[in-house]
Amino acid sequence: MRALLLGGTRFVGLRLLRALVSGGHQVTILNRGRREAPVPDGVERLFADRRNDEAVRAVLADHPDEYDVVFDVTGYQPQNLEPVVDTLGESIERYVFVSSFAVYTFPNSFPVRETSEMIEPGLETGGLAAYGADKVRCERYLLEAHASRGLPVAILRAGAMYGPENWMDDREGSYFARLLLGRKILVGGRGEALVHLGHVDDFAQACIRAAENPTAMGEVFNVTGPEAVSVNTLIHAFAAATGVEATKVYVPFGEGRESIDGIVPFQSERSVVCSTRKLEHTLDFQPRYDIRSGMAHTFDWWQRQRGIDGVRFEPGRLGHDVDLAAEDALIARWEKA
Repeated sequence: MRALLLGGTRFVGLRLLRALVSGGHQVTILNRGRREAPVPDGVERLFADRRNDEAVRAVLADHPDEYDVVFDVTGYQPQNLEPVVDTLGESIERYVFVSSFAVYTFPNSFPVRETSEMIEPGLETGGLAAYGADKVRCERYLLEAHASRGLPVAILRAGAMYGPENWMDDREGSYFARLLLGRKILVGGRGEALVHLGHVDDFAQACIRAAENPTAMGEVFNVTGPEAVSVNTLIHAFAAATGVEATKVYVPFGEGRESIDGIVPFQSERSVVCSTRKLEHTLDFQPRYDIRSGMAHTFDWWQRQRGIDGVRFEPGRLGHDVDLAAEDALIARWEKA
């Protein structure tokens, strides 16, 4: 396929780019061009800021009828999507949009399905606080375009992801570092809440499968790993990957830092279990990685490309928000409880 990838230089977009290239597809990426990235040879690059409507329209107008598929990894608000849909919508065969589990309200029943209750957007838009609501707006815009204009769109709602190229040092990489440094691991509650994570390479393959399957058009799919696991099990997966036994310190919910509900990333006092049955049956897709094999694969990349010396912990900074001094205070208070 001839693919236009919106993004392509960071985590999800970069892994999708590599999967497309390794699959023999012709790929062009469009982004701001502000970040150096190990882009594979043969990939064409276009530059435009998606917040600049006129710039995106101008760049795409110079490349009419060149793409079969658009993969949209960096669409966060409807105004980001409009110039792409208006310019390319009638010439492409597929538009694969990356959405998020953040569109769902806190569920009262499990598993969470594509038909489960969603956030109703208010007036606020932009930024982390409105992320889920903005994704709802994007989905509604695209599905309306499908209904009214025949836009061949498939929407993939991504669960929390981990894996190679994850630039967020406060995610799984922080636990690899803690274990290798001999630090105790803080866990909210008793570690019994369930989390449902997915490997980034599985998500990339699901995107490609959706682009290749005409039955995906006009549909929405949950995409995540094959299992929901307890936080204790997740910690054990970190430990197994590093070969270091984990010593856990349990902290009651509400006792941690003000900005987080639990301690482990993605953890809440409430569990999350999502259904991927629709993806499996409609697109005949099965993820490759369970949590243990996925963390082992991720740690192998992390050791080679980042390691303890490569991580950056900066309290309050997005993607690097780890405060080891605050953790030490919690450990001292709760380790004997």
